Amino acid sequence: MTAWPEPVERVARFLREAQVEARLEEFEGGTPTAAEAASAVGCKLEQIVKSLVFRCDGHYVVAMVPGDRRADAAKV
Repeated sequence: MTAWPEPVERVARFLREAQVEARLEEFEGGTPTAAEAASAVGCKLEQIVKSLVFRCDGHYVVAMVPGDRRADAAKV
């Protein structure tokens, strides 16, 4: 198995230590959009969640949004 980049391995380690059942996958062509991510894993757009990072008042906030929805930056 090829080693993950350090930031990915850090997340993988956290998940293992927290005993979270998870699977990390890397897609050769990338998945820059929610639609492409859904297609890559073989599911419908509304069945995935996308994580969006916002900078709010000097802090970073991660918003988990259904794949078929848009985040309202003003509400975040």
